[in-house]
Amino acid sequence: MIETWRRHYNHVRPHSSLKDLTPIEFKTRYASTNPGPSPSSNWSEDPWAGQIYERFHLWDGLMLKAFFNTFGREEPALIFGTWQLGGAYRFGGKPDGLGGMTRSTAQALLERAYDSGIRVFDTADIYGLGTVESLLSRLPGDAFVVTKFGNRGTPETRCKDFSRAYLVECLQRSSERLSRVPDLVLMHNPPLDFDFAQLAALEIDRLRDDGLVKGFGVSCTTISQASVALENDSVQAIEVNFNLLDRHAESSLFPRADKLKKDVLLRAPFCSGFLTDRFLERDYGFDPNDRRSTLSAEDRAWRIMAVRKLNRELEVGSITEVALRFCLSFSKFVVFGCRNVDQLEANLRHARLGALDEAALQRIRKIDFGTNPCW
Repeated sequence: MIETWRRHYNHVRPHSSLKDLTPIEFKTRYASTNPGPSPSSNWSEDPWAGQIYERFHLWDGLMLKAFFNTFGREEPALIFGTWQLGGAYRFGGKPDGLGGMTRSTAQALLERAYDSGIRVFDTADIYGLGTVESLLSRLPGDAFVVTKFGNRGTPETRCKDFSRAYLVECLQRSSERLSRVPDLVLMHNPPLDFDFAQLAALEIDRLRDDGLVKGFGVSCTTISQASVALENDSVQAIEVNFNLLDRHAESSLFPRADKLKKDVLLRAPFCSGFLTDRFLERDYGFDPNDRRSTLSAEDRAWRIMAVRKLNRELEVGSITEVALRFCLSFSKFVVFGCRNVDQLEANLRHARLGALDEAALQRIRKIDFGTNPCW
């Protein structure tokens, strides 16, 4: 039934947003004449202005793969994470940001990321309490924006809300702040006991027809939750933690996602900043306004132990390089963050080195850290 609907959506049904063409007709007519823009520092020029991107609209369950393929470039599948751009803020009675950052610094970092060739940006409606989405409104039209919803609250209160009414409210606010309809909207870490059968009540197809949403997915708390979410027909993409210290997704989740033709976004490639060279020799402290300062002593000690053991056994020059290249080895889409231009440029250099070879991956798989008692 799903395959029949997908064929009708792509090959038969015309879309007003695609000049009354079907997605396949639109792709055939415009893909060859619009190969996609090159990075440009002139943000006032939008070579895609007034056009709809067939790579977003073509329903094959692999929105991001289609997006990257449109450019026809051998670029690493990097997604720029924007949480840190929100600076220091409180939500739900505790720090929720990643430390202080001025708006001018955030703007300069975002522009440099775009000018470096990055085209996919990952955010959430609560990052900076909405300020990050507003910042992303300056991105040129060829950018692909992923946002999230589901956290209702104030600086002192917080609760989860995944009702249809709240989804519509969030979509409208996000679209206003972004000055565009987000390309992919994710549920933001639903509770572990969330029943994904409830997604039927959200009427995602209707919201898509009304122009409120393009793609829909789930940013998951655990791999087991992601495995359940993958099976739901409304879910096109999932976002999960995956890094050198948390490799659970490799054996079961990735093969299933490939079979179902659904995108997987890998977040936390640096394990919230612990998979960086600064932790190899000393215990680096986080600012009190950084939510990572609230990690328990047990959790923190385990992460530092694990990264140092990893470094000893691999004997590599840069643990940060290995961390990023490890994630890129699985042909998924990697969400990475950085706080300054130097970090951005270093990450881009590491990514361009490509995936790790199989021998390196096998060495990594043999390293046993035990289980983090807080995960």
